[in-house]
Order: sequence, then structure tokens, then C-alpha cells
Amino acid sequence: MGKGSEAEFWDLLRHRTGLKGGDAALRQYVLPRFGIRPGMVVLVDARQHYMGHRCASDWLRSYRSRGDVGVG
Repeated sequence: MGKGSEAEFWDLLRHRTGLKGGDAALRQYVLPRFGIRPGMVVLVDARQHYMGHRCASDWLRSYRSRGDVGVG
């Protein structure tokens, strides 16, 4: 977790799957279809505390701001 950028993630996904589209278009397509289980949020928060810095992705912050944590 936290070792690559979002752009690197999309590049790898496009390479492995043949998906087409820019990062923003793929993000808008994918993010609304996923939810994060509360237990995963606890693990990310614990890692952030242990590592002493913020390692959560923009995606997790997006889920939290939308109130989608625990859905899906």
C-alpha cells in the first residue's frame, strides 16, 4: 500500500486488461461501484499511525468524504 501513484495504477491496469481511457474517466467509472469495509479503514488508520505519516490514497479520502465507507 502506498508504493505507487494513482497514475501508475491506471497504467498497469490498462496494460494488463486492455482498458482504454484516461485516468479521470476510469476513476469516475470505477470508484462509484466500490465500497470499503470498515475493517479495512481500521487497518489503514493503524498503518498511518504506526508509520507516522499519512499513507491513505486519495481514493480512501474520497470514500470518507462521500460517506461510502462500509458500503459494498
